Amino acid sequence: MQLKTLSLLGLLGLSSAGLLDNLSSLTEGHYIMSFKPDVDQSKHYGLLENLLGSQSSIKHKYDGFYNGYALNMGSNMRFLTSRQLLGGLLDSLLGDIADMEEDVEVEAYAIQDDATWNLQRIIQRDALPAGSDSHSQDYQYAYTGDGSGVDVYVIDTGIRVSHDEFEGRASYGYNGTSGDGSDQVHHGTHVAALIGGKTYGTAKKANLISVKVLDANGQGRASDVLAGVNWAVNQAKSTDKPSIASLSLGGPGSNAMDNIVNDATKSGVHFVVASGNYNEDACSSSPARVESAITVGASDISDRRAPFSSYGDCVDLYAPGVDILSAGNENDQATLYLNGSSMSAPIVSGMLATIISNEGDISPEDMQNRINDLSTDSIVSESNPVNKDAGNATLAYYNPTQ
Repeated sequence: MQLKTLSLLGLLGLSSAGLLDNLSSLTEGHYIMSFKPDVDQSKHYGLLENLLGSQSSIKHKYDGFYNGYALNMGSNMRFLTSRQLLGGLLDSLLGDIADMEEDVEVEAYAIQDDATWNLQRIIQRDALPAGSDSHSQDYQYAYTGDGSGVDVYVIDTGIRVSHDEFEGRASYGYNGTSGDGSDQVHHGTHVAALIGGKTYGTAKKANLISVKVLDANGQGRASDVLAGVNWAVNQAKSTDKPSIASLSLGGPGSNAMDNIVNDATKSGVHFVVASGNYNEDACSSSPARVESAITVGASDISDRRAPFSSYGDCVDLYAPGVDILSAGNENDQATLYLNGSSMSAPIVSGMLATIISNEGDISPEDMQNRINDLSTDSIVSESNPVNKDAGNATLAYYNPTQ
């Protein structure tokens, strides 16, 4: 993975004509000043030292194709607002300056050069080129914000927490089955790595907590899921950390499951759920039909609804779910390809974690609106012409680097 640093400076919009008028709004802090052409820089620096004294320091002096300096301003900046007190000294300094701006904080944008197709697809508006290879790892994934500090509860078949993809960020949380807490199926491990794996994840530093509610056959009952959700929500409330519950599972409509997910979102936990893989109306199954959850259907590399993906008005958006490479459970380096809305939902769960990293936590209702606003409208085509009204054609998108 290659890391590339991009710089971004937020302009204050201060021109030389307006510098003096804007000084009263400046406080102690960090500023970048650019010189006008042909300024006597030595004289300017001497005047600056006399004026500001020891509470300010020049961090950088730039000369060559760019001329100016970076100034760390001390608390005495508040005294520099009176032309009468300063006489011509301030005028002389300001006359040398072409522009000034705040020296804002910047961060590294990471670009993963060995990414899978699904990672590149969610950071670009346009479709991938025709004929793109879904088994290639020559795609790119650009991101900033990596899910650090966000807990994601993977309510599934368990997680192989020792897998290299997780770098020690995956842990056992709850086991509601008769077996041990490990993943005996590979489903939960695959899902978890799509959320927070170092290679396959959308949120590469998120914390992943295993909530095992499905057995070695990938099966369980609604009551088992309720117990896992209940544990996860209580745990999230006790930690007071931004928390997401990712459910790549479902079954027939269940009022009890609907109610607990609705109540959980009211407590501030974000829920992302799979639409289902039965090529039917997602409004017939739980928790896919829960309005307060973000329900995700599966699309393929050509932006078509996957033929198996459930659809309809209860689907909030689609995300890649065909030929998805991620971690397996056979050993700590195992990988495998899987298909399903079970893969689509964790991709979006990771997107939520990166949004929280970049923008701070918000209510589940506001997050649902944020995801919908970000995503690309009317781009997912219908794979089965019989389904004339397959519902939402929105594709998941989030790229904070653009």
